[in-house]
Amino acid sequence: MTLVIGDSTPRSSDIPQSNYYPPPENVEEINTLLLEHESRFESLNCEIEHLKTRLKESLQQQDELSNLISSQRAHLAPIRRLPPEILAIIFLHCLPTEHNPIRSVDEAPLLLARVCKTWHQVCLATPRLWSALHIHIPLMFIEGFCDKIAGRKEGVHRWFSRSGDTPLSLSL
Repeated sequence: MTLVIGDSTPRSSDIPQSNYYPPPENVEEINTLLLEHESRFESLNCEIEHLKTRLKESLQQQDELSNLISSQRAHLAPIRRLPPEILAIIFLHCLPTEHNPIRSVDEAPLLLARVCKTWHQVCLATPRLWSALHIHIPLMFIEGFCDKIAGRKEGVHRWFSRSGDTPLSLSL
C-alpha cells in the first residue's frame, strides 16, 4: 500500500520552504543563486570589517579630541585666575568641621595637594591647613603594629612640620 499526499512534485517557488530535494532541473539554478548569495555575504562581511576598523579609529580620534578639549577647558577654568592667597582661604574652608583632618588622600588637605602642582604648592605654603590632625591608633594585636606606628610617626612629623608656628590640634 502506498500513501500519497497531494502532488509529490514541489513547485520551484516552494522548494526553499519545503523538505524536498530539488528536482535536477533546479539544482543548477539554486547553485548559481547560492554562489551569488555567498559572494554578496562575503562582500558584506568585508565591508562590515572595514567599517568596524574605521569606527574603532574614529572612536579613538573622538576620545583623543575629548581629552584635548577637557584639557583646554581646564586651562581656561576661572579658578586658575585666583591668586594663591584666595586659594588658601578656599582650601581652609575645605577642611572638615566636625573632626580634625585625617591623613587620607580622600580628604583635605592631602586631597587638595594632589590636584595639581600649583595647588600642591599652595597647600604646602598654608600652615593652617596642617595645624590639626586626627591620628588613628591601630590595635596592638594587628600584625605589623610596630611598622604601622613607625610609618605614622613619620607622617605625623611631616604633617606638623608643615604647620609652622600655628597652634596645633591633635585628636586620637
